[in-house]
Amino acid sequence: MIYSKEKIASTIQSCLLDYKKVYNHKIQINDYIYSFEDWKLPYSGSITVQLSDTNKDLIITESERSHFKKSKLLFDVRFHPNKQVVKVILDPVHLFRTMISISSSNYIIEVMELNSEKVMSTVLTSLDRFPVFELHKDRIVFISNTEDGRPNKISEKNFKQLKEKVCYYENRSTHQLKLIKTSLSNRSLFKNNVEYLLFSSEEKNPVKVIWSKKSGRIDHIIGFTKDSIDYILFVCRKEKSVNHKLILYNCNGKKYQIIPTRKNISIITIEANHTYIFLRYFNENGLNSGIISIENLVNAKIEFIEDTFSIALQGDVHLCQNTNDESVTYLCCEDGCVSNMLYSYNPNLPERLVLVKNKQCIPNLNVKKLHRKIFYVASVFDGMKIPLTIYWKGDSKQLPIKQPGIIYVYGSYGSREQKGNLDPMMIAMIELGFVYCIAHVRGGGYLGEKWHRMGKTLNKWNTIHDFLDCCHYLIDEGIVATDRLSLISSSAGGIVAGASLNEEPNLFKSILLASPFIDPFNTMLYKRDYLSHMEVAEWGDPSTDLKIRKYIHSYSPMQNVKKAKGSKTNLFVVCGENDKQISNEDVKSWLHKLKELGVTSHLEIHPKASHGGLPQGDIQALTKILADFLYSVISE
Repeated sequence: MIYSKEKIASTIQSCLLDYKKVYNHKIQINDYIYSFEDWKLPYSGSITVQLSDTNKDLIITESERSHFKKSKLLFDVRFHPNKQVVKVILDPVHLFRTMISISSSNYIIEVMELNSEKVMSTVLTSLDRFPVFELHKDRIVFISNTEDGRPNKISEKNFKQLKEKVCYYENRSTHQLKLIKTSLSNRSLFKNNVEYLLFSSEEKNPVKVIWSKKSGRIDHIIGFTKDSIDYILFVCRKEKSVNHKLILYNCNGKKYQIIPTRKNISIITIEANHTYIFLRYFNENGLNSGIISIENLVNAKIEFIEDTFSIALQGDVHLCQNTNDESVTYLCCEDGCVSNMLYSYNPNLPERLVLVKNKQCIPNLNVKKLHRKIFYVASVFDGMKIPLTIYWKGDSKQLPIKQPGIIYVYGSYGSREQKGNLDPMMIAMIELGFVYCIAHVRGGGYLGEKWHRMGKTLNKWNTIHDFLDCCHYLIDEGIVATDRLSLISSSAGGIVAGASLNEEPNLFKSILLASPFIDPFNTMLYKRDYLSHMEVAEWGDPSTDLKIRKYIHSYSPMQNVKKAKGSKTNLFVVCGENDKQISNEDVKSWLHKLKELGVTSHLEIHPKASHGGLPQGDIQALTKILADFLYSVISE
């Protein structure tokens, strides 16, 4: 492979610009069809609305008929030249439209009626975190942060009163609030580190604790509405147990109900729409997915899991909402590469599952040349099988031989390393001829909550060893050239990257890190930022436990940096000046120590960026750093 830096940059930019063409899509809400066209925010994008053809005989007024004779332009990004519009959301439940934009140092949330330009409410939030909110029929409910970025308040803003009101304040510094998205109309679900809180805009005391961690560990939770009653389904387990217990909470009647299930079931994901629950789970037969009727669940007519209809779809599968016909539901399936498929599910038809639509995220991409395969790498330390996904481009499905390779790792917080299809940055690397790999190590969430627990606190070395085993597998099997393996990671993945560099200084040709967390030892020991108070569940608390202190010290990149002496690895690091989740000073100190040890590094700190290191939507900045990194991988 011989490419100039210009060729690499042009391929990256082409993929980034072409990627969002897939979002030329349509949504039907009640009697109208909304068309998203040229949807590449913040650069371009418009929404038009027109009456559905299936409702031609619907009685409408003459004024409405004149507006919708063809179609009405509802939104165009060019209408907002002074704002950087980053997201537009259509709410089919309350019939609202929400626009999120960036102006100065704030995110701006503007709520409008679905087909109107009149702004009903405006909320400003800090750029530290992307806005987290839900809409109720007469207000917006959202999470507010402290000045140091800690999410600690449930706030609301009524559309009529136009005043922000704090409904709940979390004063414990070790706890942070999170909003759990549900399909409930006028209730919102939140959690802190030990409790689940239900906010109801229709009650005098709007916030109520509905579950405590003392009652059992919650692995998953969803909300849904059936026959005008709101329900919360808890998927929980007792400490050190592998078996799930399911609890159904009736929000209206404030009652709990146990749902029957079997032993040896481990649920990975669960979600609901208006009619069905869809889940992915492990049992003795391996990984399965299925769909089950909410009506049967609520009426306790089923043995949960036993009565699910098996869905034989590969990839990332999700339920889609369809507000017009409750007899049919839809499943969106991403094949894990570049294709998006839409299936209809109707239990009343002989063939329940039918492919409705198939499209790919970059229209001009030759998908027949893109290949994907999952391997299971045996851990050298305990024999555990570690999933490793490999992507490559070729004329056949034969594995590449000794090509330049990029491997991605994260491995923290139970987060899945990949959700859905490849993003354009990954596609660009594959198009250029790189083998792109994802190591699904312990500490992440690829195989559920148990997989997470096996790689956190006093098990963190599992994450690092798993990753190194995956790297050696690529080289030992001759897939990636010995001197052409490079690494990409970000945030908490910086711990794995830094520790791997210390353990094997010359394993990687180059490393690209975005906002890396590089000194967990001092951060957790001295509680140097607000995150350290809340993160003890992930890393442990070295300030109170000597065993944990020694353990974190053993892998913390900053404290073991001398091991990297003489490394020939090229480091590329990007940080955001407004980042409140990691310390840029720690990153600078770490790179300075590496420089003294003879390790080459490049640091960019973007003044308009926060966590992640790059300004949102800045294709030029992303292209530059990625081109510099990739060129370093193939250059001599």
